[in-house]
Amino acid sequence: MFGTILSYLENAVVVGAICFVCGMLFGPKVKDWFTGVPADLRAALKGVEAKAKADIAVATAKVITTLPAPPAVVKPAAPVVQAAAIVQVPPLAVGPGSTGPAA
Repeated sequence: MFGTILSYLENAVVVGAICFVCGMLFGPKVKDWFTGVPADLRAALKGVEAKAKADIAVATAKVITTLPAPPAVVKPAAPVVQAAAIVQVPPLAVGPGSTGPAA
């Protein structure tokens, strides 16, 4: 039936995926059946859960509407650019014994 180790692994992956999907779909029903939870109780619990979610959504919306608005973002003014004065610097005397700018 199986020829190689690869076919064993492929079959294990396929069987594992099928078990996972069946567990996700039928897990709660099987658990309820083993623990003895009636179907009408499960339906009532789902209704209570849906009502609680709706109440929480309404309360959250009410709280959000009562929060103060964030402060307005003030855009900083553009810096003032002034024309730079061009200053001519006299050349320096470079070499041994120089004491400052060339005369």
